Amino acid sequence: MRRPSISSRPSPFSAILLSAAVCALSACGGDEAESGIEETDASADASSSVTIITDSDAGQSGGNGDGGTDVSDSGPEAPDSSAGGDEEDDAGSGDADANGNASDGGSDIESDAGEDAGTEEECTPLPLGSQPPHPNLTGEYSTVYPDGCPMTVTAWRVAQKKGAGDYAVLTRFKAFEVDGFDASVLYDTRIVEISAPETHKNVVLLAAGQKGPSGSGHSNGLTGQGLDWFDACGRARCEGIKLDGRAMGLKLKALGWLPEDETYMAFSLDNNFDYTMSETKRDAVLRGFVAWLKTKITADTERVILGGSSRGGCLSMLIAQALRADSAYDGVRIYVSSFDGVCKKESELGVTTTRIDNPLKSSYGGWATDLKSQFPRRDRLRIYHLAGGEEVVTISGVRAFSAYEGTTPPDTGTNIDWGWFKQTWVPWAHKEVGSAFIVPDVGDRPQAVADTIDAQLSWLKAGLDSEHAGEN
Repeated sequence: MRRPSISSRPSPFSAILLSAAVCALSACGGDEAESGIEETDASADASSSVTIITDSDAGQSGGNGDGGTDVSDSGPEAPDSSAGGDEEDDAGSGDADANGNASDGGSDIESDAGEDAGTEEECTPLPLGSQPPHPNLTGEYSTVYPDGCPMTVTAWRVAQKKGAGDYAVLTRFKAFEVDGFDASVLYDTRIVEISAPETHKNVVLLAAGQKGPSGSGHSNGLTGQGLDWFDACGRARCEGIKLDGRAMGLKLKALGWLPEDETYMAFSLDNNFDYTMSETKRDAVLRGFVAWLKTKITADTERVILGGSSRGGCLSMLIAQALRADSAYDGVRIYVSSFDGVCKKESELGVTTTRIDNPLKSSYGGWATDLKSQFPRRDRLRIYHLAGGEEVVTISGVRAFSAYEGTTPPDTGTNIDWGWFKQTWVPWAHKEVGSAFIVPDVGDRPQAVADTIDAQLSWLKAGLDSEHAGEN
């Protein structure tokens, strides 16, 4: 018999627990009572003064201390090394921190896209096939993909903080200025460009999941950021961030399936697409991502590859939904890799309050969604969703979504392959799915990586191969 969802008004403690820890990915088990936690806004609600900061020329120094100096485009520019460059979070002293981030309230100085691509540490990725499968490896996909090279990168906030209540949208992210956008929300949205050729056949965007309120920092197995990456963040940029070569994105880069000179690749280290945020703000963040990504799709672009874990998985699904619904992009192939994607019930992606149990671990389960109705236009669309379904925060009811066969959600799920959509149940906890080479016990990591990162890479390779064979 189907387990009904139980709604109750949450205690203040429950609401605080969810706001502080949603997608903090703590382990839990057993059946949960739906908490009915009310929507709260994890971002600043105060109205903010919004200005646009333009890219500077090489000779432009930092702001004049009033937090309001705009600078204009003027050709190639040198990396900023002045104390008037990126600003630290607390204005007033005029000193620069170890990252060269001035705290005097002046304007941020952006470098051009060529300065943002990051540097790879010296390493030679092993060729495919040089790493034999773990002797006990099981599962549908058995290929073990070699690690990529670690990178040191600079991430940019979509909006910079110029002073108390004053936020400025950076020129490179001007597309995020959709109706209803809030620059103070975009302050914690941080994006790094891995490669950015002027023309490109491929557009890749990988999105990390949420940990607590945005800005708290967390590691991720798709983007490769470490636990303390956010410590490097000033008012507009985060310098010297180390990305782990074992991450899906850097593995994909090293494999060479998508030549670097033909591929725009970016990672969203923090989307600020928070579960507890108001629907209005979440919708504006989503539409901002869609609008910004469309600026990266050129006449030469053949495919868009999206991927994300937890809330990043939901964001990737919703971006794909918006792109596929727009006939202007019918000629572009879309791939989506969802790692235990978490969408808000009765609000996003048609997710309901009906639970489908994980067949590998009955204490886990996903919230049912009729995915076929969510994607009525499926030409040139491929999605692979890994469903674990561990409850993200105890008694919160926050967990991944699940598609289903037939017209009625079953009590227990099954693996699905509809050609355009594939879903595989995995026995891993939520945070293990999102960071497979970090979180599981050491002895379990090879299998966890095989079931998640390498499974998604095998699925993507099969799609690319079918394209080349003229089957897709």
